[in-house]
Amino acid sequence: MKIVGRILVFLSVVMTASLLHARVTPVHLRCEYRMNPLGIDMSAPRLSWQLESGDRAQSQSAYQILAAQNATLLAENRGDVWDSGKIESNRQNQIVYAGNPLQSGQRIFWKVRVWDGSGVVSDYSAPAWWEMGLLKSDDWQGQWIALDEPAPATDRERYGENPVPLFRKSFSTNKEIKSARAYVCGLGYYEMTLNGQRIGDHWLDPACTAYGKRVFY
Repeated sequence: MKIVGRILVFLSVVMTASLLHARVTPVHLRCEYRMNPLGIDMSAPRLSWQLESGDRAQSQSAYQILAAQNATLLAENRGDVWDSGKIESNRQNQIVYAGNPLQSGQRIFWKVRVWDGSGVVSDYSAPAWWEMGLLKSDDWQGQWIALDEPAPATDRERYGENPVPLFRKSFSTNKEIKSARAYVCGLGYYEMTLNGQRIGDHWLDPACTAYGKRVFY
């Protein structure tokens, strides 16, 4: 009887401890439907996440979002850019950012925790981030560059053999580079390299548009 009593007491302690944590976990954090995206050019981007649980019929009753300027502050649970506080809501999609004004090129680190249907709070999710693009036309300091050749006069010339142009610029720096970002816009496809190494993992960038109205970068 004593052994059984100890087992029952142990099981009771385990079950009590498990009830202190929500049975749902926020995962797959996204900004504008992408994971850790670059070049977000909305002043109030939309955030979303999914719920993961080993139990059936679990739900979210509230959430809290923290957003910070760096990963260290976020790890300390300090949302210096935005702390939504506890929001009573079951929404997990299209949560509009409502923190401090965002700046061009700024990287924001964020995470979320949720309360389950019983009102028990989860741990914070794994951190995620997004990086702002260029929000104002004044942010563009570059100039268009092109081959100094006349436009084709006939269709025969237009569709004839014409090697892809190579634009090259050399530069050096005397300081250690912590981070850098290149904003590239092209009327047609381009491929960028640095010291002979291809940059990025996209092919056929940028996407085709009506160039008289819109170009991507």
